[in-house]
Amino acid sequence: MNVHGGGTLRPHLPDDGFEGHRGGAPGDTRDTLHPVVVTAPWSYGSGHWLARETASVVSHHHQGIGMLAPGFIAWAEAPDGLIEGIRWSDTASASYLVGVQYHPERSLGGSPLTDGLGVGLLEAAAARH
Repeated sequence: MNVHGGGTLRPHLPDDGFEGHRGGAPGDTRDTLHPVVVTAPWSYGSGHWLARETASVVSHHHQGIGMLAPGFIAWAEAPDGLIEGIRWSDTASASYLVGVQYHPERSLGGSPLTDGLGVGLLEAAAARH
């Protein structure tokens, strides 16, 4: 989403000083848990992502957002400052254009940073019909 919108990609996070987003050893990679915090609060339907809300999420990536694309808002970050969640700023044109770098579907449930994203997607889809 970010690159398509004109932003940039960090092709290999460790080269830019970002560690801890992909665990394991060569040939034996596994998921990494790390916190993600809401840096720009927002809401959609029944979901509310509150400032400084934190969840431990499953991460398994070695690439990440560099420069944010115009029109997007960074709303969640890892402790090292890497952007982990973006959304489209013009909710009139796209009410629920949301992306995350981590894996909410494999993370422990019960948080707006995990379950809330799926609920928001379902509510957005239902609103389109």
